Amino acid sequence: MINRKILFTDLDGTLLDSKKQISRRTYDVLDNFTKAGNLLALSSGRDINSIGNVKEDLRLNFPGMFLIGYNGGQIFDCTAKKTIYRNALKKEQAVSIIETALQMGIHCHTYSETHIITPANGKEFEYYLRAIKTPVIYATDLALAITEEPGKCIAIELDDKTKLEKLRAKILNTYDNITSLFSSPVYLEFFPASSGKGSALIKLCEILNIPLADSIAAGDQENDLSMLKAAGTSIAMCNGMEALKETADIVTEKDNNCDGLAEVLVYYI
Repeated sequence: MINRKILFTDLDGTLLDSKKQISRRTYDVLDNFTKAGNLLALSSGRDINSIGNVKEDLRLNFPGMFLIGYNGGQIFDCTAKKTIYRNALKKEQAVSIIETALQMGIHCHTYSETHIITPANGKEFEYYLRAIKTPVIYATDLALAITEEPGKCIAIELDDKTKLEKLRAKILNTYDNITSLFSSPVYLEFFPASSGKGSALIKLCEILNIPLADSIAAGDQENDLSMLKAAGTSIAMCNGMEALKETADIVTEKDNNCDGLAEVLVYYI
């Protein structure tokens, strides 16, 4: 008997092409992968609502699907239609991160269960919203607007990455229970140190009683590194960071615009 596998895949730069779409080839491979009894977890830094929008827009209605958002901070079971795991920042931490970013001239926002919560608009936020459909709350009083513990905060700087590096150093010097990782060269994520895509992979495998050896992880950016390290088989996209390629068991021959992930997955069907 062949053990079922579970694929944990990042979205942007990995499963999705530069137009935030997937080809017919990739769709068919995922369809065959899940029809063979394997499971699929879409694992992203995005909020759960945004991942759900991607799932619906691309008609990824496969059996045995899970959504992992906020860099591992929330796991949603698509079959049961409910959250089965959640980990979050403290409200005061989120307020502090955003206010510190604003003082440094950096856009930063957070999330409720249903909305993005942002103190302001601007070119960075407009850039972010190009591929995000989650509704927005504009709030000048963050302490009042943030009513629940958020999964993460995200800082965005389009022109000068060193500003994000300085923000990361300042926040990490303040909080020892927060992790900060880049999900793209212009997006810096802040989330609980106990979260992370790797932690979510381990947690979901534990819930489903699937050995880690039967897990596959695919990604392209810094926030995918813990997931690749935790998985039984790790796949780095050829368009990804060098650090991931050095860690991964497999580096795709083609990039995310040319079905790079699908060409590897066919061997697991």
